[in-house]
Amino acid sequence: MAGRDEAVDLRPGFLDGAQIGRCKQEWGIHVLIPTRKNMDIYQDVLGLAEAGELSFQPWVAPMAPSKPIPVHRPKWIQKREEVRQRTLVRKKAQAPAPDPTDPSKVRVRSEIATVSRVETFSSCPIPLNVLVNREIHADGHVDYWMLLDTAPIREPARTRQEYGLRTTIEERHRQLKCFSDLESFSSRAFSLVVNQSFCFTDLQLITMVSFTDQPQGTQPQNPNSYLELLRPTLTVIVIYYQNYMAFLTPLEHQELVLTLSESARKKILAKTRRLRRSLAHALHHARPP
Repeated sequence: MAGRDEAVDLRPGFLDGAQIGRCKQEWGIHVLIPTRKNMDIYQDVLGLAEAGELSFQPWVAPMAPSKPIPVHRPKWIQKREEVRQRTLVRKKAQAPAPDPTDPSKVRVRSEIATVSRVETFSSCPIPLNVLVNREIHADGHVDYWMLLDTAPIREPARTRQEYGLRTTIEERHRQLKCFSDLESFSSRAFSLVVNQSFCFTDLQLITMVSFTDQPQGTQPQNPNSYLELLRPTLTVIVIYYQNYMAFLTPLEHQELVLTLSESARKKILAKTRRLRRSLAHALHHARPP
């Protein structure tokens, strides 16, 4: 990405310094990723933190905004959501509750600090910025975990908050794989990726049309029935001229063209050829050479 508008979250299991550098140098994509505790860069920064060389500041998690409830939610969706909520409550009640008296499990506060342009990730060709997170518990013990960022960390709290998007991204990936049938799509060919993207968009359009325009219980149940919803029922050719317009069927348009005078037909033919040539170059290849 350029800036923080696009970001890549690589899993810790895929920590690859060369690929992180490639994302930044070749594509301008910033990478925000947690580090493992057995890495040299983690141990070096940990030494600075334990030696008191870093300036920590408190971090407080922001209040999560409440999710708006859709106004027009079908009754069958409401019932399914009620069942899901009851299931969550039952599982929560069955799960063993954490011991509130165990001070090692009670986090007192969180603190953050930054270290800029660290170069001890030997396989990464670019310096990395490190966000150090320190979790202090009631029994006095301290846990550290760190984030590597290719972008400058000007606001440490914002960087930690941005990493919270990871769970949202993973949930969206889960929904695409499990409920949009993308799990079996493993091709990396660009043409197939574009084709699958259009198919996925069409599926969303068909679903929206089906559940907004059809009464409950009358929605089509197979792909052929869904396609019937998108097939045109009327083909109209619209002709504009100054402040006037005409709506013609294909046969009416053909009759109009065939009954024009010779000079008028030549003008239309020349105009049509110019439009065809200009439109032939209007659609560029999706992937630049």
